[in-house]
Amino acid sequence: MEKFLGFIFGVVVSGLLFGSVVLIGMKKSKTDGSVFAKYDERQQLVRGKGWKYGFFTIVAADAIYAVLVDILGFVPCHSVVSATASIILGVMVYCVYCIMHDGYYGLNENRGICNMIFLFIGLANLGIGTMSVIHGEMIVEGQISLKATNLLCAVLMFVILGASIIKEAFEKKEES
Repeated sequence: MEKFLGFIFGVVVSGLLFGSVVLIGMKKSKTDGSVFAKYDERQQLVRGKGWKYGFFTIVAADAIYAVLVDILGFVPCHSVVSATASIILGVMVYCVYCIMHDGYYGLNENRGICNMIFLFIGLANLGIGTMSVIHGEMIVEGQISLKATNLLCAVLMFVILGASIIKEAFEKKEES
């Protein structure tokens, strides 16, 4: 019983700390001190189209996994890893599309702070994932284990960061 209460306490405290850090990060990334981003009508349309492309990417990734497992009998990873990978792939498509079409960052967002947050999250996940690889926890019983999700998250953060840097470079080149 004491272990269970300790676990619950740890989860609650971790959740509060995580929520506080997220709230502070959201507030610091805005130029006007608000918590939420503000978008104009064009940005909202771009974001809607990005959601559509992201959704279809998730559906396609899940269909490919279903064919691999059900028809070919090949199970490359744990089912949770497959679901997470397809979601991350869809989010990646959404983010890159929106960044390249000026719909990702709100009118009141500071891209530099957002990019630093992406870098920090990417490095943290890369570190955790690298430790899993070093300790031999990435492949369990011939399948990619849940430990791979950290590397997937790191890839997502670095792709978002890269797309943002590339878009910023294009904008600077256009201005000159």
